[in-house]
Amino acid sequence: MKLTIAKKLNSSFGLLLLLLLAISATSIVQIQSVNDNYRSLFDDRVQKIFLVKDMISELREQFKEMRGYVLSGSATNMDNWRKAKETYDEWFNALSAMENTTAVKTDLQDLKSLDEQYLKYVADVQKL
Repeated sequence: MKLTIAKKLNSSFGLLLLLLLAISATSIVQIQSVNDNYRSLFDDRVQKIFLVKDMISELREQFKEMRGYVLSGSATNMDNWRKAKETYDEWFNALSAMENTTAVKTDLQDLKSLDEQYLKYVADVQKL
């Protein structure tokens, strides 16, 4: 079978198209894989950021209620402080369960230590 120039050009063009399609399909699959990995990483970080933001809000609520208790001696302020403390502890435990890097775990242990010192001060205030 004798191939003419037109047949050779058409077959080489067809092979080139098939190669281009294979490369395109591989690229699409890889891009989707990278996108999925990035999305899961991003969602995880966003969730942690919002959790830390909520923890800071609860800490502010605790300080506000403790200040109110010191100024007025109201049991309502102490009850509100306990509720804010329980919520903070739940979120702290959730964050601790989510994190797996040693640097962050060390920071969380330091934060827990500071929280224990804070609880000692609160106990001293309640004794007054």
